[in-house]
Amino acid sequence: MNWQDTFRSLQHNVAKNRLAQYANASRDPALRTFARAFGKLQEWRITADYDPTVGFTRSRVANLIDEADTATSVFLDIPTRTRRTLALHLLVRRRS
Repeated sequence: MNWQDTFRSLQHNVAKNRLAQYANASRDPALRTFARAFGKLQEWRITADYDPTVGFTRSRVANLIDEADTATSVFLDIPTRTRRTLALHLLVRRRS
């Protein structure tokens, strides 16, 4: 398995749910902020992809891009070790 396979293995809906669970259990406000933004932006992406009746104004798209930029900055401020742990939590399914 190469990096591209790993990158593509992230299932966004599963990631959104796992990220929310992980963030809720965390005391890190940055992680909670990132999780909320990820969930919100994921919902907007689904709307854009699957609801042809919804239109987007230039200002709405600009706001969503700003939110994504802010979420990325917040994420990059989270310690590397925490980001790695989070990545494993999102990518690896636990056996029950």
